[in-house]
Amino acid sequence: MEPRRWSPLCGCLKKETKKKKKRNKHSSSKQKQQQQQQQQQQKQQQQRQQQQQQHQQHQQQQQHHQQQHHQQQQQRHQQHQQQQQHHQQQHHQQQQQHHQQQQHHHQQQQYQQYQQQNDQQQQQQQQQQQQQQQQQQQQYLADLGFPCCRWLRSCLWRLLLPHTLPLSTLLNFYQ
Repeated sequence: MEPRRWSPLCGCLKKETKKKKKRNKHSSSKQKQQQQQQQQQQKQQQQRQQQQQQHQQHQQQQQHHQQQHHQQQQQRHQQHQQQQQHHQQQHHQQQQQHHQQQQHHHQQQQYQQYQQQNDQQQQQQQQQQQQQQQQQQQQYLADLGFPCCRWLRSCLWRLLLPHTLPLSTLLNFYQ
């Protein structure tokens, strides 16, 4: 504060007070300007904050959309993998069934071949037995001294078996 200047003249005092009023007016206008500047700064800050919030919301929405899209892609990929696995399992099972059917068919063929071989062996054995019997019969008739005619042998054999005739009568009959 400046010291008051006392003078005998009243006019000087009045001039001093007028100067002080002018100074007060000047300081009040400065305060108003500062208040306005502060308000403008606050408004700008609010606008910036709003812009930042909007930007953040937009980013969050984008991230959420990207996450959803990524999850959908993962789900599709998993479904596709599961379908492929299921298809591969079905194909593998079909191959196994086909292989088992082939094995069963092969076993049936082997069993049929075994049966055929068995049948053939039995037929051969029967033929061999029949041939041995015929050879024994022929040898028996040859030992008796009859000619080696099959028809004659068969007839004699038929005659010899059912009738127990003496050998001399038969020999006399065929002489």
